Amino acid sequence: MDIVKGEKIFSLRELLYNMLPLDYFVVLYSVLYIVSPYINLAINRLSEKQFRKMVILMFVIFSVWSFGVDVLNNVFEKSVNHASPIGIQGSQGGYTIINFILVYIIGAYIRKSGTKMSSKKASLYFVVILVLLYALSVYAYKSDWGDTLFWKYNNPFVIMASALVLIVFLGFRYESKIINELARGVFTCYVSHKILLEYFDIEKAVNQNLGILFLHQLLTALIIYFISYLFHITYRVCSSIFLTSIRPLCDKINISLDYK
Repeated sequence: MDIVKGEKIFSLRELLYNMLPLDYFVVLYSVLYIVSPYINLAINRLSEKQFRKMVILMFVIFSVWSFGVDVLNNVFEKSVNHASPIGIQGSQGGYTIINFILVYIIGAYIRKSGTKMSSKKASLYFVVILVLLYALSVYAYKSDWGDTLFWKYNNPFVIMASALVLIVFLGFRYESKIINELARGVFTCYVSHKILLEYFDIEKAVNQNLGILFLHQLLTALIIYFISYLFHITYRVCSSIFLTSIRPLCDKINISLDYK
Protein backbone atom coordinates (compact mmCIF):
# COMPACT_ATOMS: atom_id res chain seq x y z
CA MET A 1 0.00 0.00 0.00
CA ASP A 2 2.86 2.40 0.85
CA ILE A 3 4.44 1.62 -2.53
CA VAL A 4 1.16 2.42 -4.33
CA LYS A 5 1.00 5.73 -2.45
CA GLY A 6 4.57 6.51 -3.48
CA GLU A 7 5.79 6.59 0.13
CA LYS A 8 8.20 3.67 -0.41
CA ILE A 9 10.29 2.36 -3.28
CA PHE A 10 9.86 -1.24 -4.39
CA SER A 11 12.82 -3.51 -3.64
CA LEU A 12 13.35 -7.24 -4.00
CA ARG A 13 14.74 -7.46 -0.46
CA GLU A 14 11.58 -5.94 1.03
CA LEU A 15 9.43 -8.24 -1.11
CA LEU A 16 11.25 -11.33 0.13
CA TYR A 17 11.12 -10.06 3.72
CA ASN A 18 7.35 -9.57 3.57
CA MET A 19 6.91 -13.06 2.13
CA LEU A 20 8.48 -14.63 5.22
CA PRO A 21 6.11 -16.05 7.88
CA LEU A 22 6.84 -13.61 10.71
CA ASP A 23 4.05 -14.71 13.04
CA TYR A 24 5.26 -17.24 15.61
CA PHE A 25 1.82 -18.84 15.97
CA VAL A 26 1.49 -19.53 12.26
CA VAL A 27 4.95 -21.12 12.11
CA LEU A 28 4.52 -23.30 15.21
CA TYR A 29 0.96 -24.25 14.28
CA SER A 30 2.17 -25.33 10.84
CA VAL A 31 5.00 -27.39 12.36
CA LEU A 32 2.58 -29.05 14.78
CA TYR A 33 0.20 -29.79 11.90
CA ILE A 34 3.04 -31.47 9.98
CA VAL A 35 4.25 -33.66 12.86
CA SER A 36 0.80 -34.38 14.38
CA PRO A 37 0.21 -37.57 12.32
CA TYR A 38 3.34 -39.09 13.86
CA ILE A 39 2.29 -37.95 17.34
CA ASN A 40 -1.10 -39.57 16.77
CA LEU A 41 0.58 -42.75 15.61
CA ALA A 42 2.50 -42.95 18.92
CA ILE A 43 -0.58 -42.07 20.97
CA ASN A 44 -2.70 -44.78 19.36
CA ARG A 45 -0.13 -47.41 20.32
CA LEU A 46 -0.30 -46.49 24.03
CA SER A 47 -2.72 -47.96 26.51
CA GLU A 48 -4.83 -45.49 28.48
CA LYS A 49 -2.60 -46.01 31.53
CA GLN A 50 0.57 -45.42 29.52
CA PHE A 51 -0.95 -42.39 27.86
CA ARG A 52 -1.93 -40.92 31.24
CA LYS A 53 1.60 -41.43 32.60
CA MET A 54 3.07 -39.72 29.54
CA VAL A 55 0.73 -36.73 29.91
CA ILE A 56 1.60 -36.34 33.60
CA LEU A 57 5.32 -36.67 32.94
CA MET A 58 5.30 -34.12 30.11
CA PHE A 59 3.13 -31.72 32.13
CA VAL A 60 5.52 -31.84 35.10
CA ILE A 61 8.66 -31.42 32.97
CA PHE A 62 7.53 -28.92 30.35
CA SER A 63 5.04 -26.90 32.42
CA VAL A 64 5.63 -27.17 36.19
CA TRP A 65 9.42 -27.42 35.93
CA SER A 66 9.89 -24.88 33.14
CA PHE A 67 7.57 -22.33 34.77
CA GLY A 68 9.25 -22.93 38.12
CA VAL A 69 12.50 -21.76 36.51
CA ASP A 70 10.71 -18.61 35.31
CA VAL A 71 9.60 -17.87 38.87
CA LEU A 72 13.09 -18.53 40.26
CA ASN A 73 14.50 -15.99 37.79
CA ASN A 74 12.47 -13.37 39.64
CA VAL A 75 13.12 -14.74 43.13
CA PHE A 76 16.90 -14.73 42.71
CA GLU A 77 16.83 -11.63 40.49
CA LYS A 78 19.25 -13.33 38.10
CA SER A 79 18.94 -15.85 35.29
CA VAL A 80 18.74 -19.54 36.18
CA ASN A 81 17.65 -20.54 32.66
CA HIS A 82 20.45 -23.09 32.55
CA ALA A 83 18.16 -25.20 34.75
CA SER A 84 15.28 -25.03 32.25
CA PRO A 85 14.16 -28.27 30.54
CA ILE A 86 13.26 -26.26 27.43
CA GLY A 87 16.57 -24.66 26.48
CA ILE A 88 19.30 -22.27 27.48
CA GLN A 89 16.98 -19.30 26.82
CA GLY A 90 14.42 -20.69 29.27
CA SER A 91 10.77 -21.38 28.58
CA GLN A 92 10.39 -18.29 26.36
CA GLY A 93 6.99 -17.79 27.94
CA GLY A 94 5.64 -20.97 26.38
CA TYR A 95 6.04 -19.60 22.85
CA THR A 96 7.77 -22.79 21.72
CA ILE A 97 6.89 -25.94 19.80
CA ILE A 98 7.40 -27.86 23.08
CA ASN A 99 4.42 -26.11 24.65
CA PHE A 100 2.34 -26.52 21.49
CA ILE A 101 2.97 -30.28 21.50
CA LEU A 102 2.23 -30.49 25.24
CA VAL A 103 -1.14 -28.77 24.87
CA TYR A 104 -1.94 -30.89 21.80
CA ILE A 105 -1.23 -34.11 23.72
CA ILE A 106 -3.30 -32.99 26.72
CA GLY A 107 -6.20 -32.21 24.39
CA ALA A 108 -5.80 -35.60 22.70
CA TYR A 109 -5.89 -37.33 26.08
CA ILE A 110 -9.09 -35.53 27.12
CA ARG A 111 -10.77 -36.42 23.84
CA LYS A 112 -9.55 -40.02 23.75
CA SER A 113 -10.13 -40.98 27.39
CA GLY A 114 -13.20 -38.85 27.92
CA THR A 115 -13.98 -37.00 31.13
CA LYS A 116 -16.57 -37.40 33.86
CA MET A 117 -16.44 -33.69 34.66
CA SER A 118 -19.58 -31.80 33.69
CA SER A 119 -19.45 -28.55 31.72
CA LYS A 120 -20.88 -26.71 34.72
CA LYS A 121 -18.15 -27.96 37.07
CA ALA A 122 -15.45 -27.27 34.45
CA SER A 123 -16.77 -23.70 34.09
CA LEU A 124 -16.63 -23.23 37.87
CA TYR A 125 -13.04 -24.47 38.06
CA PHE A 126 -12.15 -22.20 35.14
CA VAL A 127 -13.46 -19.14 36.99
CA VAL A 128 -11.55 -20.17 40.14
CA ILE A 129 -8.31 -20.43 38.14
CA LEU A 130 -8.91 -17.02 36.55
CA VAL A 131 -9.36 -15.45 39.99
CA LEU A 132 -6.19 -17.18 41.19
CA LEU A 133 -4.23 -15.98 38.16
CA TYR A 134 -5.47 -12.44 38.71
CA ALA A 135 -4.41 -12.55 42.37
CA LEU A 136 -0.98 -13.94 41.43
CA SER A 137 -0.50 -11.29 38.73
CA VAL A 138 -1.30 -8.54 41.27
CA TYR A 139 1.26 -10.05 43.64
CA ALA A 140 3.83 -10.26 40.84
CA TYR A 141 3.20 -6.62 39.90
CA LYS A 142 3.66 -5.43 43.48
CA SER A 143 6.82 -7.53 43.74
CA ASP A 144 8.25 -5.85 40.61
CA TRP A 145 8.15 -9.17 38.74
CA GLY A 146 5.87 -7.77 36.07
CA ASP A 147 2.14 -8.38 35.78
CA THR A 148 2.52 -10.83 32.87
CA LEU A 149 4.65 -13.48 34.63
CA PHE A 150 1.75 -15.68 35.69
CA TRP A 151 -0.01 -15.37 32.33
CA LYS A 152 2.76 -17.14 30.43
CA TYR A 153 1.57 -19.98 28.23
CA ASN A 154 3.64 -22.58 30.09
CA ASN A 155 2.09 -21.69 33.46
CA PRO A 156 0.42 -24.90 34.77
CA PHE A 157 -2.69 -22.92 35.73
CA VAL A 158 -2.97 -21.39 32.24
CA ILE A 159 -2.68 -24.84 30.67
CA MET A 160 -5.26 -26.27 33.09
CA ALA A 161 -7.60 -23.38 32.25
CA SER A 162 -7.22 -24.21 28.55
CA ALA A 163 -8.03 -27.86 29.24
CA LEU A 164 -11.14 -26.82 31.19
CA VAL A 165 -12.33 -24.68 28.26
CA LEU A 166 -12.00 -27.74 26.02
CA ILE A 167 -14.03 -29.82 28.48
CA VAL A 168 -16.72 -27.12 28.61
CA PHE A 169 -17.14 -27.07 24.83
CA LEU A 170 -16.99 -30.85 24.52
CA GLY A 171 -20.16 -30.87 26.62
CA PHE A 172 -22.01 -28.75 24.07
CA ARG A 173 -24.04 -30.34 21.31
CA TYR A 174 -24.92 -27.56 18.91
CA GLU A 175 -25.06 -27.65 15.12
CA SER A 176 -25.20 -24.58 12.90
CA LYS A 177 -24.11 -24.42 9.26
CA ILE A 178 -23.74 -20.64 9.48
CA ILE A 179 -21.45 -20.76 12.54
CA ASN A 180 -19.43 -23.61 11.04
CA GLU A 181 -18.96 -21.65 7.82
CA LEU A 182 -17.99 -18.42 9.60
CA ALA A 183 -15.58 -20.36 11.81
CA ARG A 184 -13.55 -21.20 8.70
CA GLY A 185 -12.36 -17.61 8.56
CA VAL A 186 -11.09 -17.41 12.14
CA PHE A 187 -7.50 -18.34 11.33
CA THR A 188 -7.42 -15.85 8.44
CA CYS A 189 -8.74 -13.21 10.83
CA TYR A 190 -5.93 -13.97 13.28
CA VAL A 191 -3.30 -13.66 10.54
CA SER A 192 -4.64 -10.42 9.05
CA HIS A 193 -6.07 -8.54 12.04
CA LYS A 194 -2.76 -6.88 13.02
CA ILE A 195 -2.46 -5.30 9.58
CA LEU A 196 -6.11 -4.27 9.40
CA LEU A 197 -6.07 -2.70 12.88
CA GLU A 198 -3.72 -0.02 11.58
CA TYR A 199 -6.60 1.46 9.58
CA PHE A 200 -8.86 1.97 12.63
CA ASP A 201 -8.26 4.99 14.86
CA ILE A 202 -8.42 3.04 18.13
CA GLU A 203 -6.44 5.59 20.16
CA LYS A 204 -8.98 8.28 19.34
CA ALA A 205 -11.90 6.03 20.32
CA VAL A 206 -10.25 5.16 23.66
CA ASN A 207 -10.40 8.82 24.67
CA GLN A 208 -14.15 9.03 23.97
CA ASN A 209 -16.98 8.06 26.30
CA LEU A 210 -17.71 4.40 27.04
CA GLY A 211 -20.62 4.16 24.61
CA ILE A 212 -18.58 5.39 21.64
CA LEU A 213 -15.69 3.14 22.63
CA PHE A 214 -17.97 0.08 22.80
CA LEU A 215 -19.58 0.89 19.42
CA HIS A 216 -16.18 1.50 17.84
CA GLN A 217 -14.77 -1.79 19.14
CA LEU A 218 -17.85 -3.72 18.01
CA LEU A 219 -17.81 -2.27 14.49
CA THR A 220 -14.03 -2.72 14.25
CA ALA A 221 -14.32 -6.40 15.14
CA LEU A 222 -17.18 -7.00 12.69
CA ILE A 223 -15.52 -5.14 9.79
CA ILE A 224 -12.16 -6.84 10.33
CA TYR A 225 -13.80 -10.25 10.47
CA PHE A 226 -15.84 -9.56 7.33
CA ILE A 227 -12.71 -8.50 5.40
CA SER A 228 -10.80 -11.50 6.77
CA TYR A 229 -13.60 -13.82 5.69
CA LEU A 230 -13.35 -12.41 2.16
CA PHE A 231 -9.61 -13.13 2.30
CA HIS A 232 -10.45 -16.69 3.34
CA ILE A 233 -12.88 -17.16 0.45
CA THR A 234 -10.25 -15.87 -1.99
CA TYR A 235 -7.64 -18.20 -0.51
CA ARG A 236 -10.01 -21.17 -0.62
CA VAL A 237 -10.79 -20.63 -4.32
CA CYS A 238 -7.13 -20.14 -5.26
CA SER A 239 -5.92 -23.11 -3.21
CA SER A 240 -8.65 -25.31 -4.67
CA ILE A 241 -7.48 -24.47 -8.18
CA PHE A 242 -3.85 -25.09 -7.22
CA LEU A 243 -4.51 -28.40 -5.46
CA THR A 244 -6.61 -29.63 -8.36
CA SER A 245 -3.74 -28.92 -10.73
CA ILE A 246 -1.13 -30.81 -8.67
CA ARG A 247 -3.36 -33.70 -7.53
CA PRO A 248 -2.25 -36.01 -10.38
CA LEU A 249 1.35 -35.59 -9.21
CA CYS A 250 0.47 -36.13 -5.52
CA ASP A 251 -1.44 -39.31 -6.34
CA LYS A 252 1.82 -40.82 -7.56
CA ILE A 253 3.57 -40.15 -4.21
CA ASN A 254 3.00 -42.55 -1.32
CA ILE A 255 2.95 -40.61 1.98
CA SER A 256 1.12 -43.24 4.02
CA LEU A 257 2.22 -43.69 7.64
CA ASP A 258 1.38 -47.39 7.58
CA TYR A 259 4.31 -49.68 7.87
CA LYS A 260 4.98 -53.32 8.63
